[in-house]
Amino acid sequence: MRRLADLGRTAASPGRIAIGAGTWQLTYGELDARCDRVAAALAERGYGLGERIVLLLPSTPDFVTAYLGAQRAGLVTVPINPLVGEEELAQILAAMRPRAIVAPAPRATPLPVIQRVSALRDAHASHALLLYVDTPDDEAPALAANAMAFSALQKSTASVPSVDRDPADEAAIFFTSGTSGKAKGVSVSERTLLYNANAVAQHLEFSPGDVILCPLPFSHVFGQVAGLLAGLTAGAHIETVRRPTPDLIYEAMAECLPTHLFAVPTTIAALTKIGAADPGKTRKASARLRIAGSGGAAIAEATAREFSACYGAPVLQGYGMTETGGVISFASLDGRAFTPDVGWVLPAFKYRIEPIDPANPRRGELQLSGTHLFRGYYVDGAFDAHNPDSWFGTGDLVEIDAEERLTIFDRKKELILRGGYNVYPSEVEQTLTAHPAVAIAAVVGAAHEGLGQEVAAFVLLKPGSSTNSDELIDWCRQRLALYKYPRIVKIVSELPLTPTGKVLKRQLPIV
Repeated sequence: MRRLADLGRTAASPGRIAIGAGTWQLTYGELDARCDRVAAALAERGYGLGERIVLLLPSTPDFVTAYLGAQRAGLVTVPINPLVGEEELAQILAAMRPRAIVAPAPRATPLPVIQRVSALRDAHASHALLLYVDTPDDEAPALAANAMAFSALQKSTASVPSVDRDPADEAAIFFTSGTSGKAKGVSVSERTLLYNANAVAQHLEFSPGDVILCPLPFSHVFGQVAGLLAGLTAGAHIETVRRPTPDLIYEAMAECLPTHLFAVPTTIAALTKIGAADPGKTRKASARLRIAGSGGAAIAEATAREFSACYGAPVLQGYGMTETGGVISFASLDGRAFTPDVGWVLPAFKYRIEPIDPANPRRGELQLSGTHLFRGYYVDGAFDAHNPDSWFGTGDLVEIDAEERLTIFDRKKELILRGGYNVYPSEVEQTLTAHPAVAIAAVVGAAHEGLGQEVAAFVLLKPGSSTNSDELIDWCRQRLALYKYPRIVKIVSELPLTPTGKVLKRQLPIV
């Protein structure tokens, strides 16, 4: 298996596009040379094996250059979405104590955390070098003390370091927020990242001639592994979208004519609406599209089928989490049609089902073990190692069929207990999104004095559609058990979303 340091190298076709963002494109030859110069410059400054570098960047060619250059120098990358809040970034910097922070210049973006990055560095990681992208070489020192332009690293004439990192050693740290919102670092090995990247590339049949449109943040394990690393593994062209709104993603499709698209369900739903409004342009945009990969959350069957009808390509559902390096299972490619299951657990993992009902041992929480799981968590800077021989509870409730295919039916923590009955929000959400007027539904438990919890739904309608709460309640009443249908339905104009497009249920105004 190749090393992370080897990704981006392709002697056979150095002129082929490796990474693009519209008109800003790097060939494999250019990317390889830039990464080598960054690695040499980092080593020349004394940055060594296992030290950390924070990448506070959008998904651009600069991210890829910084990421691969750092990996070639043996550093541990800590990718952070630049949409992060100041308090969370302060926690991460204090916990990680990075040697360097790569960030956009303040003049390049209005994002509050970027405007404050120098002050946050000074307060929580004063020893870290600030490396500004989008900045002339002589301007960076004026922006902050102990700062330089990232482009200056790419002019190094030093020799590239030879780094021998054990595949089981830490290669990246991803930060996730729990239900409390406190940042927690997930330590992932090089072996895990590469295994997942190869699994994606093989399952989705990536080839050097493919164009992979990945509007997901590379700071998130889904975008980084499934889009970036898997694409580089295959020598494909990876296209990004710096501001990944549905309109701009659609325009990117029309420009780059992707063979593969990665997106979360909310984006797939939005692209379907946009595509239906201009069938001619949509046919051109999807002329080469073979597969749309959906992940990050379960996708409604109606949403998947509507997208396929619009774009002429199947939606393939994947399942994974940060602690597994991005992937646990894939739906089958047989027949290239959407199926609600997420396929078979990858052979790298052992698994078992912890039943929620002893009478049904094939239905319960999925638990995993094996050396391809995460190395452990960082909590407030302290490392809590994970034992690969122990069982890791995913928190996902699944059902396994006779052929051992998984179907996810909910999150363990989101289970609603209404009057002693279990209500699974995903089942209610699927019922609501089957209504012709509903685009997205988020179902949660609202406190109830007599029942413990009541089923509450927040609904976003499709553009131009109309309905009301009573009609939606009645729709669900006709299709669900009496204890399952929502008594509270609120039609909203927007839903709180994570940067990857998941609904932030803890931010819903539950009443």
